[in-house]
Amino acid sequence: RTSKSVGRELTNQFYALYSDIRQRVLTRLCRENPAIAPQEILRCIQKLLDRVLFCTFCEDRGLLPAESLKRIRVSNPI
Repeated sequence: RTSKSVGRELTNQFYALYSDIRQRVLTRLCRENPAIAPQEILRCIQKLLDRVLFCTFCEDRGLLPAESLKRIRVSNPI
């Protein structure tokens, strides 16, 4: 297999996982917050996921320390 086809397969796997996570979070938050419009919940979920992706990109490029998100979670448990 070529590196291009491997890259495409990884991209497809990533988006499938991303889509699944987004849908599961949306379903749960809509169930727990019936007074909030699903579109508003989805907008907030999308913003959060975009920020997480940006942080992981920055970590990969050395712009943020490794495991920054993990340290935030450990130091600020919900």
